[in-house]
This record gives sequence, structure tokens and C-alpha cells, in this order.
Amino acid sequence: MIKTIIYDWHGVLDHTTLEFILEEISKVCHVPISQVKESLKDTKKLVISGECGSDVLWKMVQDSFDMPDEKLRSLQDYSLKIELNTTLFSRLKELSKRFKLAILSDCPSDKALKIQKTVDLSIFDKTFFSCDLGLTKSNDTFFLQTLNALSTKPSESLYVDDSLTHIHKARELGMHTHLFTTTENFMKYLINF
Repeated sequence: MIKTIIYDWHGVLDHTTLEFILEEISKVCHVPISQVKESLKDTKKLVISGECGSDVLWKMVQDSFDMPDEKLRSLQDYSLKIELNTTLFSRLKELSKRFKLAILSDCPSDKALKIQKTVDLSIFDKTFFSCDLGLTKSNDTFFLQTLNALSTKPSESLYVDDSLTHIHKARELGMHTHLFTTTENFMKYLINF
């Protein structure tokens, strides 16, 4: 029986995604996306774990890919933009009557701060941003600490993310999962679950 729903932020509760940024770098700089991901992998991990600021990542993008200044600024602005999934947010109150709700997100400190300052997160029992804990979703401990803080067993939780990699990680830990595509599909999944 599900007692807790844990949501990813980017691509689920917020329409902005890192994947869009990586795709734009690939397109603008005419570099395969696999090369962009590989080049930025280690720095991205440092940024989302809070070990360094986003400025380090943007400097690396500029140095590694010769990104035009105007496009770089545009991507920096996008990275801090919040485009709430209002359709999903409108359903959270109803869901909070039946489930504990939480956020578990790989998130750099500048974006986490903006979210906390501008979005009413009071509907969530707890929020867990990677930059605050020094962990990322590639680490089992991030998920396990979240479950522990929510007093929830893996088998009593549903993890919702738009990344198949993170879905697989949650499944390995015994959590129920849903690969998020649309709010409508998610709500149908819950009804059928």
C-alpha cells in the first residue's frame, strides 16, 4: 500500500529540465549530445551536490564548447526559470489527503534557493534538494535518507521522475515508480494502481 508519493522537481513539478540545456549546447555548438554529457558529467555532479556553484558549470560550458555569450546568458536564465506544472500542482491538495507528499531532486543551490523563495511548498511534508545534502540521485543514500526522514518503507512509496535512470535506481531500492510524461498519464496510473 502506497503511503508516500515522492516527486522529482525538474521535468515533473517544473517544466524546466537540464536535458533541454544539454540539447541546446549540443545544437548551438554542433557537438554530439553524448559528448556534451560526458564533458560536463563530473562538474554537473559537483554543482548539484552543492560542492561548487553553477558558475563553475557555466564557465566550463563556455571554455569547452565556445558558447556564444548571448546564448550562454539565455541558458543561464533558463536554468533559474521556474515553469510550474500547474496541472499537477492543482491536484496536490487532493493527493495530500491520501498520501504524504515529498520532493527529491538533483538541484543546484541557486535553483533550490529560488524555488524555496518563490514557490509555496507547504503542501509537501518534506523537500530534499541534493545541494542541501551533498548527495545526488546516483547515490542510494539520497533515496534512503529521504525514506527514513519520511518514516516510509520503500514498498510504501511511489517515486515519480521523468528520468529512466532515476526510475531504475528507485526500483532497485524497492520503491514503486512512475516514469512521468504528463499529469494526465500520472493520474491515470494512480487510479489504476
